[in-house]
Amino acid sequence: MFQTKPSDIVPPRLSDYLHIWSDFNPDRTALIYKDKKISFGQWEEQSIKLASWLLNQNVMPGDRIVYQLSACPDFFYLYMAASMIGATLIGVNARYTAAEISEILTDIQPCMVFTMNALSMTMVKACIYSGIKAPIVTAPLSKDVFFRLSSATKKKLVHREMSVKSSDPLLIVYTSGSTGKPKGAILTHDNIIRSALAQTRGFFSPNGCCSDDIFQHQVPVDHVSGSVEWGAAPLIAGCANILNDNFNPSIILANTQKYGATILAGVPTMWHLMFRLPEFDKYDLSSVRFCMSGAAPVSEDIVERMLEITPNCSNPYGMTETSGFCSYSNSQSDLKHICTTVGNIIPEVEFKIVDKKRNLLPLGSTGELAYRGTTVIKQYYNRPDANKTAFDEDGYFYSGDLGHLSSENHLVLMGRKTELFISGGYNVYPVEIENQVLKYPGVQMAAVLPVPHPIMGEVGRCYILMKDDSRPSSLDIQCFLLTVLADYKVPRDYVFLDKFPMTPLGKPAKSELAKEILNESENVVRR
Repeated sequence: MFQTKPSDIVPPRLSDYLHIWSDFNPDRTALIYKDKKISFGQWEEQSIKLASWLLNQNVMPGDRIVYQLSACPDFFYLYMAASMIGATLIGVNARYTAAEISEILTDIQPCMVFTMNALSMTMVKACIYSGIKAPIVTAPLSKDVFFRLSSATKKKLVHREMSVKSSDPLLIVYTSGSTGKPKGAILTHDNIIRSALAQTRGFFSPNGCCSDDIFQHQVPVDHVSGSVEWGAAPLIAGCANILNDNFNPSIILANTQKYGATILAGVPTMWHLMFRLPEFDKYDLSSVRFCMSGAAPVSEDIVERMLEITPNCSNPYGMTETSGFCSYSNSQSDLKHICTTVGNIIPEVEFKIVDKKRNLLPLGSTGELAYRGTTVIKQYYNRPDANKTAFDEDGYFYSGDLGHLSSENHLVLMGRKTELFISGGYNVYPVEIENQVLKYPGVQMAAVLPVPHPIMGEVGRCYILMKDDSRPSSLDIQCFLLTVLADYKVPRDYVFLDKFPMTPLGKPAKSELAKEILNESENVVRR
């Protein structure tokens, strides 16, 4: 058993951890994918080959590479290869439309694009829309054509890797703000490593994560959860990581039993889908010693069942801009604590709670949470406007999250300053949807609000005012939205109004619409 400790010397690059574990125990299992086991030595070998190929393609330090991959070995080879050569990776969601991807491509201007075969046509369309002429490389990345090495290339790779600094960017993760316009959060090697170290320390607190643990990866790798929380943390701890292309409750539970996974985690929707399986009680989950639910509020009934699996459970909190989790519950947390708080902020992060003018609030007051520290990003990519409002001269990032400290100094979240809601673990921004609805012929006004959903947590409801007496079907509008938005963003419910409630400033009065949601208007047209 080997443990990472806060006092350990922190290497400058994420790929250094791959070299460390490969040197120490090259035959130890690092990745498990579709019953195939990949050792740390094999992972390192494939990553070096891909990194060398990228060098031969003249990929320079700081060059940006876009990928659209699942949580498969190809992503992890590319992840480490980019770390070795100083390139920056940008993931795009597999559920994005070509129009959504083209926005990111236009912003990033990548030198190369990696994608799965089945998704290549979407990416080709996105490249055409954005005018990007970068070469598109399709998986699998283990094809020999990529890996023709020479001694000169190997020497060049060693020199390049040694030149990569801890402050260099490794990931740009896109996250939308209150305006719905995507922003690329720049995560450096140090951001990622410090966050992953905190995570390995927070799991199984106070003992931490060790190389005997087995993670299970079932979240998108374009998200901070898939790339850092479930992508970097297992590597740093020297753990095996079971990879899944997507979330399937039966497969997750079967893998847990088959491989003896010690960590079982997911968003509340995932837990709901696992617990509702008729055969759930038939799976042997005795290997699990840590359960976690994150990304959205979790209900007591889910936590109760998590606690039946293991007494060590957590409801951590984090965001893209903090490079993943920045708070944890301790190992002694009970049901109430897990359901009502997100625990304590990690030592790597300083935080404060401020009012609307960013003045410090007294203990117990609710206000906006602001952070700074080694896991907190310093800026967004190519967004001077957002950088000016999100960061202050003292290096604090203003999160837009509202919260306060409990009497026990545990952080209690009170929601977002903006109208963000979470559906099935995905962030949904109403303004982005409204802007698309307004493009539908005849729509005069639109407002999107969240409504409770037993599985997804929340889904969108769209209120619409037409310019005339026409009444398009909800299916027509949904089909239109599915061409321009990822499916989880598309509202489930639609209400056609004869008159919109308005604020004195002439804006839709969403607070009035929210009251109507409580009464469940009879005008809802359900999908």
